[in-house]
Amino acid sequence: FKVPVSNNPSAIPCISFPRWGVCPKCRLLQKHSNTPSKSLNHFKCKSADCGSTLPLFPAPFVQICNNGHMHEFPWFRWVHVVEGSGAMKQCSKPANNGDDVRLEYVTDKKGTGLANYLVRCLHCKASKSMRDATNKQKFRQLGFNECFGGEPWLYQSSSNKRCNEGPYGIQINSASLYYPHTVTSLLIPNWLHPVDEMLDADDGKNGQIVHNDTKEGKTYSQILDYHTGMFKEILDDPQNTRDIVIKRLKMRYDDPYKNESTEGKALELEFDDFSDITERTVRGPQHDRKVDVEPIEVNSSLADLHIDKLMKFHRLVSVQVLRGFARGLPWDPYVTEEQINQKDQFCRIYKSRTNYDAGKITINWLPAVESRGEGVFFQFDEEELQKWEERPMVSRRFDAIRQNYAQQIDTMGRSDVKSVINRFSSPRYILLHTFAHILIREIAHRVGYNEASLRERIYSTSGKNPRNGIMVYTSSTSSDGSLGGLVALGDADVFEEIVKKTIRRSRSCSRDPLCRETDPFTVADLSSSNILRSGSSCYSCTLLPETSCQNFNNILDRWMMWDSEDGFFRNYED
Repeated sequence: FKVPVSNNPSAIPCISFPRWGVCPKCRLLQKHSNTPSKSLNHFKCKSADCGSTLPLFPAPFVQICNNGHMHEFPWFRWVHVVEGSGAMKQCSKPANNGDDVRLEYVTDKKGTGLANYLVRCLHCKASKSMRDATNKQKFRQLGFNECFGGEPWLYQSSSNKRCNEGPYGIQINSASLYYPHTVTSLLIPNWLHPVDEMLDADDGKNGQIVHNDTKEGKTYSQILDYHTGMFKEILDDPQNTRDIVIKRLKMRYDDPYKNESTEGKALELEFDDFSDITERTVRGPQHDRKVDVEPIEVNSSLADLHIDKLMKFHRLVSVQVLRGFARGLPWDPYVTEEQINQKDQFCRIYKSRTNYDAGKITINWLPAVESRGEGVFFQFDEEELQKWEERPMVSRRFDAIRQNYAQQIDTMGRSDVKSVINRFSSPRYILLHTFAHILIREIAHRVGYNEASLRERIYSTSGKNPRNGIMVYTSSTSSDGSLGGLVALGDADVFEEIVKKTIRRSRSCSRDPLCRETDPFTVADLSSSNILRSGSSCYSCTLLPETSCQNFNNILDRWMMWDSEDGFFRNYED
């Protein structure tokens, strides 16, 4: 992983895209080079009649497909296409390249909709509005049916591999142009041993040396003997015997999950580590704490609310890694490693070697951001949770919501039904996820945090090794993190009050009875994708900004909390 730094020669290489721009003075639509001249540091109008030195602004449309490919918008063809036939009008200068094309992008000043923006050919005076530029069906009816497999972020304008997805136009400021696929993990005490800190220091150079030695077949004992200087300070500490250091190296390099870098696996490892903490645990040097966890004794009132464990994270560090992205539709955040390798829609942000204007650059890393902050972690009584999950109506409602979600995400090609069924294996996920959302709303109301600055981590698995837990945290890229406002809520008496108010919030919504009576058994034919993927939930009661939610506001249901007969908190009385 590398942190992108603008003045670092190994920072992420980039080019300008789209290469079409519009002059703010003469409105000429023109094609420019990949990178601007160093003297100007921006692109300027090429028309000798204009004389403007103002920067061009990017052309407002590009062409994409749902496999993630992207191309320049077909401006010349768009303005000359014949409605209904896909044929081209004859132009007095038919050459279709950036030097010969003379187009202008103008507005009729009657409104701000796409129909009010026009592209006009200055040679033959043909013109066409942008009204249907983002309409997939219309776009293809006009004859734009071929995707060329372009990957401009990899400096490839087209590909020999045929793409069967139909292209369509999209505005460059549209949110659906780019859905990042990131994996977030919290640093856990078990991986903050002095041996790990030594290996990770100086951008992980020591760790890479040891990794190379293991690939060459050297034993860990031989590595210690060969790199005596590297391990001297570690072995000088009487707490770190030679056997302990070898054990730590085996944990790091022989880990069976080291290549399974998915969100689901990170959550499992975090929970298993947190659940073993029984006393205050601090990791990292005094000037730069990585972890500071304090278990809080659960009082009888919290126990009556089925809270079994509570912890305050005075300091935590999260690492967010960009693995790739999708276009048109978001990726399943719990996608497996196998699916990433099989699905065409997953766009990788690098290849082993890529040609850029700067020359050949080896890219064998991913961009990552390290954030510091604080949080509160808690879990419910596992025995009570399992009893509740066995209730027939709970199971039926959960199965309906899960099946609706699985079918939709399978239809979109972002995952498959089997994977979704395996990942969301029990009703506890809906309860935990819904509770976390309403809790974040209550915390934001009480403390004054912006909802978008609070994030959730849901720990939910069933079977032989059941997990249930919720982490609500906030973090920032600055060294200070936050100011302790969230940790202050982790005291037992305060947290008890917040939990009670969260339960009360779950019972009402300003859109009731419409929201309250949402039935996942009968909504399969409705058009609202949100209703299909959730039960009783909406923006008035449950949904959060997508920066806060792990799963794009899917698989939520207030019913799991408030229902008088089957809700988890059915016995709670104000």
